[in-house]
Amino acid sequence: MKKSELDVENILLDRTEEENLLEVPLLDKVFKTIFFLILILGTVVLARLFYLGLVQHDFYKSRALANVSDFQIQRAPRGLIFDRFNNLLVKNEPSVDVFLIPAHLSKNPDEQLEILKQTSSKLQIDLETLKKKIEEYDWGISNKMLLASDISHDQLIDFSSSALPGIEIESSFKRLEQPPFKFAHLLGYVGRVDKEDLKSYPNLSFDGQIGKSGLEKYYDEYLAGTDGKKVFLKNAKGEILDSQLISVPQSGKQLQTFIDGPFQEYFYDRLVQALKELGGKKAVGLALNPQNGEVLALISLPSFDNNRLSDFVTDSNNPFFNRAIQGLYNPGSTIKPLVAAAALKEK
Repeated sequence: MKKSELDVENILLDRTEEENLLEVPLLDKVFKTIFFLILILGTVVLARLFYLGLVQHDFYKSRALANVSDFQIQRAPRGLIFDRFNNLLVKNEPSVDVFLIPAHLSKNPDEQLEILKQTSSKLQIDLETLKKKIEEYDWGISNKMLLASDISHDQLIDFSSSALPGIEIESSFKRLEQPPFKFAHLLGYVGRVDKEDLKSYPNLSFDGQIGKSGLEKYYDEYLAGTDGKKVFLKNAKGEILDSQLISVPQSGKQLQTFIDGPFQEYFYDRLVQALKELGGKKAVGLALNPQNGEVLALISLPSFDNNRLSDFVTDSNNPFFNRAIQGLYNPGSTIKPLVAAAALKEK
């Protein structure tokens, strides 16, 4: 077969195939359908993003933070207490507490023991005593245990330079009465939250503080501030990458009393002097405004130093007992005017 014949045949075959092709244009309906499908899909995606980003923002944020972060409570200072002349009776002073957090300890037993040895040395606590304290602690209530409160400046520097895993220092506040002893039973004192406190106030933090007696207890909800919270973002190895203050601590409200501060101090000094002269150990002093019942002064002896409570725990004279409001006494002649008034009314 000649070459020219092959070319003609191929041309004819190509021509036949081209004629068999049918060009069918796309209808507008197809484009509209595709457009609406994309629009619906986009609307669903945007709606889901809106739901997750705004409606469920707090939920997923807390879940995410719980997986990659650790929280630290930022203690709020309690409210200040003043007398009727705006003299400050109780103030707050910054302090530093030391906590043990087992979840942050090394998994190696030898390394754990070394950390406890260094901690006991820095806090001047016997190692066996520290280990026993850790074993007996109720870890079901809190995931961290207070080892020491209000540590010294030298101890703070020592712990800060060591950076022991599982041992953390936290800023806090301590109450400071001015002057000590003279307002002790009137003002009362604060202490660490215990199991009994949690039964009445389940929202409290176990390592927080609460009023235990006096005005500190009676007005605790008023004086207590709202703690803040700081979150530490960590990587998979537990290394801190960043920190963020989620909520700012809010100080407690101030409390102004009807107490006459200068008179309270004068009354206390005279009562102590009279007690020494009489050779007594216990006494009560109470001064009221007869016109409206305002308490101007309230004293119970022996007294105690609110700033050093542990020094008075074993005192046999029971200085924590408030004899002014808890003691039982015969009314004596003070009841005679009431009896006379009642008799006159009956007549």
